[in-house]
Amino acid sequence: MDASIYVGLIGLLTTCLSYFIGSRKRRADAQNVELNNIHKAIVIWQDCVKLQATEISNLKAEVTRLEAEVLNLTKEIKSTTSENRRLININKKLIDDLKQHVGTAHLETYANNEAENNFKI
Repeated sequence: MDASIYVGLIGLLTTCLSYFIGSRKRRADAQNVELNNIHKAIVIWQDCVKLQATEISNLKAEVTRLEAEVLNLTKEIKSTTSENRRLININKKLIDDLKQHVGTAHLETYANNEAENNFKI
């Protein structure tokens, strides 16, 4: 009987150790799966960060290009404004000269006729 008690105790001890080791293994496997998922998430976020960095770099280059374009357009507007002022002054001078030669009444009639012709559909 002594041998059967030892066999029973060894069987009980083996069962308890198997259960304990199995539960530890399941917990370790679950943690391993969780760590793998975290690693995959980190890799995905790193890729997203790299893509965002590239996009930010591209947008900075586009902003720089647009700022240069705005500067050029501002210069062109200033130049055009200056040219327009010059042409307006020439036009005023020509009108004044024309008024002296033709007369104001005749010039106003001509201007009214021109305005009517320009607005006809």
